Amino acid sequence: MKNLVLISAATAVGLLTATSAFAKGGGGNSAPPPLPAIHHSASTPALAPGIGGGAPHLSGTGSYRPLTLSAGGNHTLVYPSVRSSNVHPQGGANVTSVSAIKTGGGNVQSKPATGGGNPGSTAVVIPRGKNKLDPQTTARLRNPNGGTSSAAQAQAIHASNCHHHHGKDWWKHHCVALIFFDWGWWGWYDGWWYPAWGYDAYSNYEYNEPIYGANGEAPDQIVAGVQAKLQQLGYYTYAIDGKMGPLTQGAIARYQRDHHMSISNGIDQPTLISLGIVH
Repeated sequence: MKNLVLISAATAVGLLTATSAFAKGGGGNSAPPPLPAIHHSASTPALAPGIGGGAPHLSGTGSYRPLTLSAGGNHTLVYPSVRSSNVHPQGGANVTSVSAIKTGGGNVQSKPATGGGNPGSTAVVIPRGKNKLDPQTTARLRNPNGGTSSAAQAQAIHASNCHHHHGKDWWKHHCVALIFFDWGWWGWYDGWWYPAWGYDAYSNYEYNEPIYGANGEAPDQIVAGVQAKLQQLGYYTYAIDGKMGPLTQGAIARYQRDHHMSISNGIDQPTLISLGIVH
């Protein structure tokens, strides 16, 4: 008679959960398992398995090391491009097209891009499948003529974009650059990357928040840089995939909490400065 090994239902569920968690990338937008508490050592930061000498790596690729660019006494860490999804999702998100920003007199208006926007000219549109900006566009993103929106201003602009979908021409004439990131098109103006609601009917934004981008990098590079830094510090132990999934957001939130920052779960200027990605 063959020997049978019996395990409890709870044990089986635990094994399946653990297997699923390690099979997924950390940034992906599928539902993650519950995040465990992170314990940090002041002397030896915890690194992800397989990461030696503190140098983070892309899953299945070679070394993932940043370049340091210096200009005018400022130093910026520039991370190489990472792969982003080129799969076109079926169908678009259903959001009612109404304006969201109210003026003092009670009138409702959509809020236009200001300062660092691109009125009167056409944005640089990066073809799908490519995620690297040309040097001229990178320079413009690092030196916005009209300054940079604050986090509160960026949220107000984003709220307007979500509720009042702009057409492709509007985005092209108000942004410096447009790029396909994760599942949809994103536009840059006033120092931030915004989900370009209305640019493409097939775009989908599982991560639907602005990303600070005045360091001249594409969204996936910014996210990958944050993942790499958090990985070195022991907050993030998953693949560096350049996507803002729940595991990445949770790691950012824990870092922000531990460093007494405003907990946004997102990528803003204070978080990038604290991580040493921008100065």
